[in-house]
Amino acid sequence: MRAQFLQLGHVLMLRHDGVNVGSVQEPAITGRVTEQDIARLTRLHAACAAGFADAAAQAPAQLRKGPRGGGRDTEAVVTHVHQVEHTYATSTRRGTWPMAYYLRRSAYHYTDQLWEIQDRSAH
Repeated sequence: MRAQFLQLGHVLMLRHDGVNVGSVQEPAITGRVTEQDIARLTRLHAACAAGFADAAAQAPAQLRKGPRGGGRDTEAVVTHVHQVEHTYATSTRRGTWPMAYYLRRSAYHYTDQLWEIQDRSAH
């Protein structure tokens, strides 16, 4: 899987294997969530996860520290993301979160952490 991220103003567009799969700032789903909505969100989620994995694989082991000297290194960011993903998935399996909410929230978290790695990789 290969994900590309294209910044268009305030919207992050995602391409997965050459196909536009959506954006992080998509309009809210109103009414009943359809199978097509879940399929689209699943593709969006997969593209965000793939983008995060690519960024983590390309990042140095030690990331630049924040202005007060804090911040996680790459391995700690990856561990954090996997722990949070497990928590999110557990909430969905238990019925606490609807699938569409899980997919959107998790996709955003992957993307947010991808940006953290990219920002802190630059010297």
